[in-house]
Amino acid sequence: MNDAVLVRDEDNVRIITLNRPERLNAINGDLVAGLNDALAAANGEESVGAVVLDGAGRAFCAGDDLIEQADMEGMDEAAVRPFVDAIQDVTRHIMFGDKVVVCAVRGWAVGGAFSWPINADFSIWTTGARGFFPEIRYGIFVSGGVTHLLPQLVGRIRAHELLYLSRKYDAAQLAEYGLAWQVVAEDALDAAARDLARYIANLPAAARRAMKHCLTRTERALLEEAMARESEAVIEGILDPETYRRIREVSERGGKT
Repeated sequence: MNDAVLVRDEDNVRIITLNRPERLNAINGDLVAGLNDALAAANGEESVGAVVLDGAGRAFCAGDDLIEQADMEGMDEAAVRPFVDAIQDVTRHIMFGDKVVVCAVRGWAVGGAFSWPINADFSIWTTGARGFFPEIRYGIFVSGGVTHLLPQLVGRIRAHELLYLSRKYDAAQLAEYGLAWQVVAEDALDAAARDLARYIANLPAAARRAMKHCLTRTERALLEEAMARESEAVIEGILDPETYRRIREVSERGGKT
């Protein structure tokens, strides 16, 4: 575990917090490693009944840290692949682990971090929260199995809209699309997520675990195939020099996509 992810327990609920608030919890190697460790530990502990995944500060997660992404320029596939595999492992822990995961989203959920509430069993968003997939504009690619999940959740045409157009969606739109389970006021988010997780954690453990497995594991083969294709496309994008030209353009505009 590292400081990029914080872990604490409230009774039988494990709270996992993305903790890079100075960067809006943007994704880097430390955050992904810490998140995988925290999720694996939660899934392996009998005393944990459910998980809340949230972000410190003003955002859930602002997606890839473009400053650190730029440091990957010139790397070869062998250096890049472990990072991409680790990002996909987050989805595996959320979807195929034993524990029900409740995602609590305030502020931005961007790119790979927009995938995580979609992967979760429940996602609760504040009225001011926003999510979108900007990857294609950089020449990178999405992850988290969303190329498989989104057509099932929102239909083929809206999945194309989400993935091709890089539009920003507010919580009300995401609820309409079926991507947000509940939308609450900003000051109600923490209590709503913990109350839901506590209720689930207190359900009979064997039945709770069986339900999770039945709901998710039957489609694992299809999801793994989609993630394998996603990973190859992500790696191809990271290895493309044109990607870094686009990243530099965004950085020069102050991070505005």
